[in-house]
Amino acid sequence: MSHRTQERPITLLADASFAARTSQILTALETRGFRQVSLIVFETPGDVAARSSTQVIDRPPTGPATSLPTDSPIAPPTSPGEFASAAKTCGRLGFRYAEIERDDIAATRRILEPRPAEIALSIGPGHTGNRDLIDVFELGIIEVFSGRESGSSSTEALGQFVELNALPGTTVHFAGLSPVRSDEFSPEIFFQCCDLQDHDGWAAVCHRLDLNELAAWERLLDLLLRVPMPKRHLSEPRESVGPCDTGHPHDPARKAAPIDTLFESWKRGVLERQAIYRGVFLACETGDRETLISLLTPERAHLRNNFGRTPLMVAAYHQRIDCARLLIAAGADVNASNDNGTTVLMYAKTNLIHQADRSFELVELLIESGADRYQKDLYGEDVFYYIEAKGDPLLGQILKELGS
Repeated sequence: MSHRTQERPITLLADASFAARTSQILTALETRGFRQVSLIVFETPGDVAARSSTQVIDRPPTGPATSLPTDSPIAPPTSPGEFASAAKTCGRLGFRYAEIERDDIAATRRILEPRPAEIALSIGPGHTGNRDLIDVFELGIIEVFSGRESGSSSTEALGQFVELNALPGTTVHFAGLSPVRSDEFSPEIFFQCCDLQDHDGWAAVCHRLDLNELAAWERLLDLLLRVPMPKRHLSEPRESVGPCDTGHPHDPARKAAPIDTLFESWKRGVLERQAIYRGVFLACETGDRETLISLLTPERAHLRNNFGRTPLMVAAYHQRIDCARLLIAAGADVNASNDNGTTVLMYAKTNLIHQADRSFELVELLIESGADRYQKDLYGEDVFYYIEAKGDPLLGQILKELGS
């Protein structure tokens, strides 16, 4: 997928031990058209002292870094060690690159002066506990990690999921949210579940966690293409933070069991839970009322998949009125929206446009249940805009009259 050039400044704060992930994210930024990017690598004082000075690599907007004269104050990438590849990538793309001592706030501000950024993205641990560093950025610092704490390797993250008996996945949140904007933005952005397969062993699950974390990074970058940033918690299934159905994590017998035994019972619980979640969405798609009744709970009425869609959105899109009634009765949010801000009502109108034999029962149910007809998506448009764009003024008129 190609994207137009993005002028939103983005700052990456990377731990020196996360070189491979940093290179992957740089590539993802490039493919999405981001050009105002600064990569700051935080190192220990000893690492920086070994090079005598802070290294800052940049290039002007014209010509590759390698074309600069030898006496140019903007040097081509020469970073040794694991970040050499990332430094060269930055030089090729015109991204700003710097290696500085950890917690050197003054140096961070100096580096960012030409390209102020409202958001920093943290790659690795140790960047979110410093209030002064958070305050460098207008919104704060976003963190992406598997496990229950930042900086965990996939093996450590899996151990945490097993020990806590929790569903696996990747958390994306404002680890440090600017106090000035904390009343506008939810700290939580989304939780991306990691699906398992029955034959997966420990190594396979670790690999899936790595891939899931990269997918979460890509989903976050897609969100950053939007203006403005989402101001709400997008998608964390309510049950994803609770224990699986294989014993409470603080059960003494469970805590005493060997990790390989715990892994197998944990995996069975995860697979069962994932099958239930898929069943809820499939029932809403096909209109299987009886199956939905057997699976639905108040918590599952709030489920979201990895695109931010809820079961009610699926039922609304497919015009499954009986399923919609069940979901609303269970507490489903009629004003929920997906990653793009697409609302339940926007989903409901899709299969009504230009249909000769159409029923307005479902949209009437949504409106009577409190759906906001004028709620806007991330592009600043409401449902009437999209109806008008499709050339169906009669549907727009009926939608305005319903519930009035």
